[in-house]
Amino acid sequence: MAKHFFKSLMLSIIVFSIAVLVGYLAYVAAYRYQTDKLTEALTPAAAEAQPITESAPPLSEDQVTKADYYIARFENGDIAIYVSSGGKESFLYSLDVWARDLPAEDMVRLREGIVLKNKQELASFEEDFTS
Repeated sequence: MAKHFFKSLMLSIIVFSIAVLVGYLAYVAAYRYQTDKLTEALTPAAAEAQPITESAPPLSEDQVTKADYYIARFENGDIAIYVSSGGKESFLYSLDVWARDLPAEDMVRLREGIVLKNKQELASFEEDFTS
């Protein structure tokens, strides 16, 4: 009887171990698939790359008199900073960052555009993304 109990116990442990291993492998495969798809979606192809500024040179600090808000967007491997004043967006400057070092959530937010209400939020944003 003890022999039968031991065999059943060993068989149960083996089945449980296999189930845990299969579950872990499925999790890893799904995680990698989602990460690869997100990376593909967030990485622009060289053919799709567009210049950050259409034709206007960046504005200087003196030219920005009243800003309604600032916008940070990920464009061409850099974070482009725009100022919005009177419903019109103008390019200010860009921050050179390593896109692969940014978390996926930040990349999604930057693709959509992060609105910064004032210069203090802009300075805090710059510090977070350049340090």
